[in-house]
Amino acid sequence: MLCPSKVIENSTSDVARVIRGSPAPGCVSPVLRMRRKRNRSPGVSAGFGPDTSPPPATPFSSGNSSSMADWSVDGVGLHPATQTQIRQSQNHPAVENQLDNLVQRRFRCFDNGMGLVRRRSTAGDVGCRGRDTIRNFPRPEEDFPDARPLAKPGNLDNRDKSAFSSSDDSSPVGEARAAPGFPRGGCGTTRSRWISSDPVDPWTELLLPEAAMSAWNRRHFLSAASGLTLGSGRTSSLLAQDEKAQTEAEPQPKREPVRLALMGVNGRGRQLMSVLARFPEAEIAWICDPDTQTWDPAVKQWTEAGRPAPQTTQDFRKALDDKSVDVLVCAAPDHWHALATVWACQAGKDVYVEKPCCHNPVEGRRMIEAARKYQRVVQVGTQRRSAPDMQALAEYLQSGKLGQVKFVRTWITSVRPSIGKVAVSAPPEHLDYSLWAGPGPDRGYKSNLVHYHWHWRWDFGTGECGNNGIHGLDVARWGTGVDAPTRVTCGGGRYYFEDDQETPDTQLATFEFPDLCIQWEHRTWSPRGLDGETFGVEFYGTEGTLLTNGRGWTVYDPKNAVVQKVEPGESDANHWRNFFDCLKTRSLPNADIEINHKSTMFCHLANIAWRTGSVVNYDGATETISNNPAASALLGRQYRKGFELPVL
Repeated sequence: MLCPSKVIENSTSDVARVIRGSPAPGCVSPVLRMRRKRNRSPGVSAGFGPDTSPPPATPFSSGNSSSMADWSVDGVGLHPATQTQIRQSQNHPAVENQLDNLVQRRFRCFDNGMGLVRRRSTAGDVGCRGRDTIRNFPRPEEDFPDARPLAKPGNLDNRDKSAFSSSDDSSPVGEARAAPGFPRGGCGTTRSRWISSDPVDPWTELLLPEAAMSAWNRRHFLSAASGLTLGSGRTSSLLAQDEKAQTEAEPQPKREPVRLALMGVNGRGRQLMSVLARFPEAEIAWICDPDTQTWDPAVKQWTEAGRPAPQTTQDFRKALDDKSVDVLVCAAPDHWHALATVWACQAGKDVYVEKPCCHNPVEGRRMIEAARKYQRVVQVGTQRRSAPDMQALAEYLQSGKLGQVKFVRTWITSVRPSIGKVAVSAPPEHLDYSLWAGPGPDRGYKSNLVHYHWHWRWDFGTGECGNNGIHGLDVARWGTGVDAPTRVTCGGGRYYFEDDQETPDTQLATFEFPDLCIQWEHRTWSPRGLDGETFGVEFYGTEGTLLTNGRGWTVYDPKNAVVQKVEPGESDANHWRNFFDCLKTRSLPNADIEINHKSTMFCHLANIAWRTGSVVNYDGATETISNNPAASALLGRQYRKGFELPVL
């Protein structure tokens, strides 16, 4: 990683001038220092150059009581336009939300030695040791509830720690688990660590050249800041399409309420609730889970967000019978995704279903048929489809700037726990296990499968390829514009774990096209990734290479020099905004069921090739496998009585 001071020195972008404090053209005073005090003394007004009238007490954003009166400004000879820009912005009050929604949202820690930003936490300023540690520190991947960052936050209370750990506190935690994107050192280098410094310092500081501030409007500032790049100094604005990422901080027209039934609240469902709480129109009317022990924590989470308590039920079909429900949100295990979606469409509900969209290929096609027949909006939870940085990635690749892409590899590495071996036993009283098994077979309850480790059993899950491979393979398919491979092979095995898992802990799948090859790799027992990333998608073109870890991307020329870098954009909130918008417009969403079915097919074909130990020759037009009866048999499944997949 390059030292940020060198990055800033070498960059010619406007935001680099901001950080360096270089005067912009027409700047009377080179740097405007803005300080926000925790406790401002009554009657003290900021000095805004020639104009000393106090700024208006307009709140900066919804839910934020801060106003310009909370800021003091050190600077002389400010241009009147600067004063106006600081005090008031037509669409969005600039300073507070630029700080909160750009800097604090995109970065977890900064080099305090540069004086760029000192971020307040409930336990004091949080900083990083060392001048080479400015780095985006992503949240844990939603698919790693048993993962924690290897860096240990120091002197932070539980509220601070929650920013660095999974929301699923019930999942097992190991000593050496790493989620995708987590640097082993915690802040970008192996020698850095989280520290809590100067807990009494009341300042949050941001350095801005005043003329640049006076000249820029909100979009220009955020666009330039998001486009700070390494190496060449070129800028790549990821916020040109990122207006939606700021919607939670902007005044929005009142939207009609959307009443949701949330199915599955043990893990991913609870994480989705955190995102939904950011949307005033989202009303969770029902919590649906066959395990009654999951109800109270979910209801508490929603009511603590200031929302009315939902009703609860073990059987989500009760919620489908509620005429006031608009949407089914399906965060149940994989084997429930298709049947729940089809039933919801038949009941006149729109659907947000988690990935992978289905347990087998036949189910995916049936979900498309249901969405089209009943004219329902069905969005799948591959949220990168709504992230502006990933949208820019697809546009960049399809523009031909990387030349002809001939090879793509995507991977994930992690350290998952053994699930052990247990005998079949009676299910606990709080769990309706027959309902939990649903369309899958009821072979008896095993305590090590419910609630998370069903992923590694073919009856209910799709292995790591379906669990996380769908994210990488969807980006790979999107970037290259392909639909379906013609030939699939898959190697690997259960080399590490000796427990009740059935799916491979090591897998290497190859998807062949006439002029392109895509590869998927995972290891669930070895944390070291490829190119320094535990999760990644890498496109190899005739004019360069593009690497993404799912949050931002970098382009290298044939000599391995960085030529462009795009920073991460918002994905989860954008994905839900897109879904809510489509509910109104009745347009196809970004991750429409047909789009995701094509991507999920890669996962299914890889698993089928591995399970049969054969080469799979696939016809994408008919969605059939030729001359391979064993493989063809795995395109669908048998269903229990009462849980049959409807024929449409």
